[in-house]
Amino acid sequence: MIALRRARLALAAALVLAAAIIGFEFPFAELVHQRGELASLDASVAHVVGADAALRADIAALSSSATLAAIAHEQYGLVRPGQQPYVVLPPTRAAGPPSGLETPEIPPADLIAAPPGTTGATGSPSAPSEPGFWARVVDRLEFWRSL
Repeated sequence: MIALRRARLALAAALVLAAAIIGFEFPFAELVHQRGELASLDASVAHVVGADAALRADIAALSSSATLAAIAHEQYGLVRPGQQPYVVLPPTRAAGPPSGLETPEIPPADLIAAPPGTTGATGSPSAPSEPGFWARVVDRLEFWRSL
């Protein structure tokens, strides 16, 4: 009887010691912290996967020549061969329709020069007031200035 009691006491002490060792040595706090990090990383991965899908859609759209033509027209003012570009300016006065008697002030940079070889009002060939091709290309590529 005493031997059985001692055996039970030894078993209980061993269980308590094992629970204490597991409690002190097993990193419960680290597991909880890592579980929180895992949830945060899962959200980050989901965000990156969404951004990747959006970029893949952009890549697919850029493979279309119609999309490239639209970007070239909108961002760089390029037109297809044979087309004539026009600059449409807003009215100079915000209130009321234009009376037709006033001519709005148009900055010279917004005007399109006459093609070479045409004559102006004086009958003489017009002087080239427009910068050259490469100067216009550099002016259109404004994003290079910010780099």
